[in-house]
Amino acid sequence: MEHTLYAPLEYYEKYAKETHDKNTKELFESLRATSGVNIDENRQTVKKYKELLKKIDKLKTKLWWLKFLRIFLVILIFVGALGACLCVSSDTAPIGAKVGVSIGTIALAVGIILLIFLKLNKVIRQFADKLAEKQRRADELLALAWRQMEPLNSLFRDDMTFSLIEKTIPDMTFDKQFTPGRLAELEKNYAYECSTDPTTSITDTVSGAYEGNPFLFERSLSQGMGTRAYHGQLLIRWTTYVRDKNGTRAVTRTQMLHATVVKPIPVYSTDTYLNFGNQAAPDLSFSRKAQGTEQLSEREVERKVKRGERKLKRKAEKALADGGHFTEMTNSEFDVLFGATDRNHEQQFRLMFTPLAQVEMVRLMRSRSGFGDDFDFIKRGRHNIVRSRHAAAWDMGTEASRFYHYDYDACYDNFISFNNRYFKSVYFDFAPLFAIPAYHSEPVKSMEAPNSAYHFTSKEYETMANRIGASGFAHEASRTNIILKAAPISRGDVFDRVAVTAYSFATAERVDFVPTLGGDGRIHPVPVPWTEYIPVSKTSYMDVAALDISETEFKRNRDAFGAAVPALSACYHGLFAHLCQGGAPSEIG
Repeated sequence: MEHTLYAPLEYYEKYAKETHDKNTKELFESLRATSGVNIDENRQTVKKYKELLKKIDKLKTKLWWLKFLRIFLVILIFVGALGACLCVSSDTAPIGAKVGVSIGTIALAVGIILLIFLKLNKVIRQFADKLAEKQRRADELLALAWRQMEPLNSLFRDDMTFSLIEKTIPDMTFDKQFTPGRLAELEKNYAYECSTDPTTSITDTVSGAYEGNPFLFERSLSQGMGTRAYHGQLLIRWTTYVRDKNGTRAVTRTQMLHATVVKPIPVYSTDTYLNFGNQAAPDLSFSRKAQGTEQLSEREVERKVKRGERKLKRKAEKALADGGHFTEMTNSEFDVLFGATDRNHEQQFRLMFTPLAQVEMVRLMRSRSGFGDDFDFIKRGRHNIVRSRHAAAWDMGTEASRFYHYDYDACYDNFISFNNRYFKSVYFDFAPLFAIPAYHSEPVKSMEAPNSAYHFTSKEYETMANRIGASGFAHEASRTNIILKAAPISRGDVFDRVAVTAYSFATAERVDFVPTLGGDGRIHPVPVPWTEYIPVSKTSYMDVAALDISETEFKRNRDAFGAAVPALSACYHGLFAHLCQGGAPSEIG
């Protein structure tokens, strides 16, 4: 890879951004040429369809007003009849007025009824028929547009986004799925720990290698416990006696008592981060937090650095006095803005962050052209973790269906913009790693990964289960989000049988009575309704197999499978998974 990648911000701005956009457009054009889609015909069809939609919207508006008018006239009849009844039943109204009002109301009602049945209903039916005809024509045009785009839609593949990134950055490769071999490599050689925490479920993964160094993006849904305050109230009354000039009299007083209880509730959050294995600085550990430096002005950065210099100096003096090893960096701007003051190995920290790396890291953190200083960087020996704010909003799925469209121009815009956004998100998660020269070297021969007892990894099982849909695995009493945990139980020739346990909570309405002192001097039990969250779980079974065809091919041939394809199934990452019939008993508590 060219040395300019050591300057990741400059590399992106001057080469990678434009190159990736060019590669993406070239790929789309080659797909269009292969498909033979007639762009002009599709544009004409789409134009007619959209023009017809506008007419349909106008017809819907007119039809709504006509129906409103009919309802208004019916209401007018009832209002007139009510008014006439009140007039006739009045003892003060003269007979002539009663007769006149009665005749007038009857005439008005008859006139409105004739208007509705002879004119208005006919107009409404005409508009409804016209609307139905235009909607039928619009449906035909939409179906035609989809048929015109079918040759192009059928060419989209799930791995195109990754192929484009590999073309822009040739030293980066992506896996079709997160394999047991890749997992074993990360665990055995880079101290990666695969969590079995039942409160966390993996919803998506993207793995691969950069210059032979393995990486894994993972997104998870986690459940923790928080608290919620519930409020209740009680109105109390009591009688007091007061004496005035007229003697003693009773006075009724009221007071609204309030009470609060705090109860536990489950809370859910998502997390997305990049794991990167590298043998450089194998004894070094540190962590740094995003500081939003790109939002600061030049003057604000100067003040921040000066304040930080004083803190670093005091920390270094304290370390010297206590026999520690912390020393300040020569580049104080980097030392303050990067902020890895918990580093445990000064020599390896300096070997890792060379003067060039320090300069480029500062540029990266201060620039607004990427995402700026929005990343956490954690290093634990050979295991590196990058967590960024922009990755939290990153749409990780690359399934081909996201590119399907009936409108050629919309399809083009969506394909280009999605792949450029995807590349930018991936690139700037790697950017802090690119800025470190030592991370550009290939690893020396490492320990061989052992053979796996199963075809796939637990992370892919959970990803596939979440793709099927958590509700399909949920306990029937579940009323919250669902955490899916998966574990293989048997291996077939081409598939793994997996036990998927869905953890969630049922709810029950409760009432606490809180003793509260009232103005009457008594203690009153104030009722406070609250919701109890009761843990529930259910274990189901799922089969996972390598399909070796794309999502597009699977959907195109789905009808050919017929009843053999279960309703609760998913095709993703080149895998096919489906929920098996039956399951283990549910558990509550």
